[in-house]
Amino acid sequence: MEKLFSLVRNLGSNINYVQGIGGNYSVKIDNSIFIKASGTRFSDASVDSLAKCALGTPRNAQHDASQNYNKTSFSKKPSMELPFHAYLSSKYVLHLHHAQFLLLSIHSATERLIHELKKSGILDLAIVPYSTPGIKLFQNIEDIASTDTSLLLLENHGVVICSSSISGINSILLRLDESCAKCCTLLGLGTHCSIHDVTYSPAEILRYIEYLSSEIYLFPDQAVVLDHERLSPLVSKIPMNRESLSFYDLMSISGDTNTLEVLALSAYIFSSSHSLSNLATLKSHHVADIINHPSEQFRKSQLFPTFTS
Repeated sequence: MEKLFSLVRNLGSNINYVQGIGGNYSVKIDNSIFIKASGTRFSDASVDSLAKCALGTPRNAQHDASQNYNKTSFSKKPSMELPFHAYLSSKYVLHLHHAQFLLLSIHSATERLIHELKKSGILDLAIVPYSTPGIKLFQNIEDIASTDTSLLLLENHGVVICSSSISGINSILLRLDESCAKCCTLLGLGTHCSIHDVTYSPAEILRYIEYLSSEIYLFPDQAVVLDHERLSPLVSKIPMNRESLSFYDLMSISGDTNTLEVLALSAYIFSSSHSLSNLATLKSHHVADIINHPSEQFRKSQLFPTFTS
């Protein structure tokens, strides 16, 4: 598994692909699936960060295991996305919160991206309309995509890349990156391909925090991580005497890496947009489903030990 761990750790060091404890990955070996344990980071990928499940386990049992892991034989709580990882037949499955894809999705440009991806040679792909992570997302994927799909584009959520090999995963990801960059350029969305390259004035960061505090929800992890309790303390830590700063500067000030990585993704989307009034945001009932989901509450408790549902 070391090749998988090496890839995952590399992706985990780049917030253009995953932020905080978001995303998940799995590998199928013989009659078992090994999947990222809930509440762990890509950057910490190892045998100790995996949960194991028998591939023949019924979907309802997989869903139950991902929510009530203490009632099963799991030594760790598996990702809530276990059902769709098991449904997809490829040996390797990676779910990323890809920044440029999210930017395009939130601007209702996924169909344009599909055109570029097909030109790049990725033909077995599917768009999955937004649905609450977990069993609802799995049911949506099962209705729309075949088990041998190579790339799933999850609106307002992220991407799922599937392959029989690590080199196959890398090939799809490279073509996805190139296609997303081309679409963003054609549509005039932002001047940066990477969150790492963006700097903001202190006033801009305060404005983005204000947007988020007004309950503009762009993607699931924003609803989980960026609540008022997390955002309010950041305001006093912004160095207003600086001309510009990156979110890496803020991380060194606050030390709250998980919150700031999700905030960095949100700010990247805001700063790359022509207008905030035309963004495809999550509906209020979607946000309520996320916040009240037992698995999301578990993830939040892993991030913030003082959190109680």
